[in-house]
Amino acid sequence: AVAILEGAAASAADGEAAPPPPSPERRFLVTAIPPDALSGEPEALEQGWLPGDARESVGVTRSAAGERWFRAVAPGRGRPARVEPLERGEFEALWPLTDGRRISKLRRVVPGASGWHFDEYLDRPLVLAVAEEGNAEPAPAWLEPVLVREVSAERGYLDEALARRPARRSA
Repeated sequence: AVAILEGAAASAADGEAAPPPPSPERRFLVTAIPPDALSGEPEALEQGWLPGDARESVGVTRSAAGERWFRAVAPGRGRPARVEPLERGEFEALWPLTDGRRISKLRRVVPGASGWHFDEYLDRPLVLAVAEEGNAEPAPAWLEPVLVREVSAERGYLDEALARRPARRSA
């Protein structure tokens, strides 16, 4: 199972010799989402990157609270993106431009663990545990049973890289 998980992002890293940018969040490759983190409703997130070098994306989140559309612009490598709300019509006008550069995932916030969530990618067998920006604590004990390794410094595990080389789940 670990080989499948690692292979899911490996294709995104192929041919990229430049070192990855520092990430404002820490990412950990895991084999599954711990049962305690499965409580509550996940948030569905679709995000697509616009063509060009601006590192700009648009997306939509869907949850029990409804839909929210957004635009994210990363001002530079390793710096957090500035996220702005979009109107639905603006999103619908820009979304076709992201064809071939998209991700789709479910996000689950870990109850009682401030600053931690899991991203389960829907187009590949990949689950990442994410410590949000500013959370420098070591991987907590509750993560250890499913932890493979930290992948924060590996470009292939960044959403933008995953979006550029999508993989499909096998049936």
